[in-house]
Amino acid sequence: MKKFLLSLATVLCATSFASAAEVTFEFKTATGTNNYGLTPAYSGSNTGYITNNSTATEGDITLTLGGGTNNWRNWSDGLRAYGKNNNPTLKVSGASEGITISEISINLATALTITADSGTMGKTTSTKENSWTGDAADVTFKLKGANAAIQTLTITYTKAGAVEVDAPVITPAEGVYGEAQEVTITAAADNKVYYTLDGSKPTDASTLYTAPFTVSEATTIKAIAVDPDDNASSVVTTIIAIAEGANGNGTEAAPYNAIAANAAALAGITGNVYVEGTVVFVKTIDTGTYGNAEYYISADGTETDQFYIYRGYGLNGEKFTSENDLKAGMKVVVNGQLTLYNGELPQFTTGSKIVELDTTGVEDIEINENAPVEYFNLQGVRVENPANGLYIMRQGDKVVKVIK
Repeated sequence: MKKFLLSLATVLCATSFASAAEVTFEFKTATGTNNYGLTPAYSGSNTGYITNNSTATEGDITLTLGGGTNNWRNWSDGLRAYGKNNNPTLKVSGASEGITISEISINLATALTITADSGTMGKTTSTKENSWTGDAADVTFKLKGANAAIQTLTITYTKAGAVEVDAPVITPAEGVYGEAQEVTITAAADNKVYYTLDGSKPTDASTLYTAPFTVSEATTIKAIAVDPDDNASSVVTTIIAIAEGANGNGTEAAPYNAIAANAAALAGITGNVYVEGTVVFVKTIDTGTYGNAEYYISADGTETDQFYIYRGYGLNGEKFTSENDLKAGMKVVVNGQLTLYNGELPQFTTGSKIVELDTTGVEDIEINENAPVEYFNLQGVRVENPANGLYIMRQGDKVVKVIK
């Protein structure tokens, strides 16, 4: 289904822009599936694999399915990539000369890790919703980690001869702030700016920018600039999150604190970042084959606003070899992939590493057997009166799993 970002009324009246076009491959619909000429079509559990390097074309865009044999099949939930044990690739390119691809949205039935040979992926971890931005005649994706079906694939592009309009600039920069922020959007003289605050793509029917405005909660701002001849720029996106007590910008020079890391993930700011804090408690630590640990940190070492590190490694990525390698009270800076697990739990995914470790004041701690007993659920939330189930029990410096 080819959809120009231009309404019929716009064409007739010639009063809106026409610089970008969009094509959507709908492999999964509400009533069934589409195969766009890729064979064999889905016919049940015995459906064969699609021949390597087969192509599908819709409008100005061509898809090439590669990676070898047994990598792709038309399936009941869409175009399935077999990335668990194979290496499927997907090349997106213009069906003719003069096509420049700027945005791609890939929606999957189940989570999968996708990488690209150019441009920038909006996600760097296994997820159902994936986006790519860049400026390329073609881009090739690699799909790994699971067998998952592409349900919809949307490509935004321009054709040769289209007028290029400079994109607007949104200030402040994307990030987490400790208080409400005044937002300004600037563009070249004589260009109009249209924006949205709900994550949708802006058009000339969106809100016209006339003055700075204030955001006091997590907000996704998208904007375009339109010149006097009604040519539109590409879309710029900035996510601004607000969290009292947030500090840092996620870089090595200025790591997020735990408050900021949680707020960033909840707002949709993910990727490779640095987070600093004090270890609150260690949920698990493996000193054998895996050598990783699950633990919580917070800005001040208390139970408030804890951030969760899932199966992370020790200093400089080394495996943990002793339970004493990571203990409550230690101050750490951790580098890893920030994500929102299951759409609700901010965390570092497996493979993070501690890059700075301060054990001052921790070495001489002695376990107090008379210390009060505290219980936490597996998400790190303190539980006053635990019912039947599995919990983390902490008594002084001793932390163990218990079944109530």
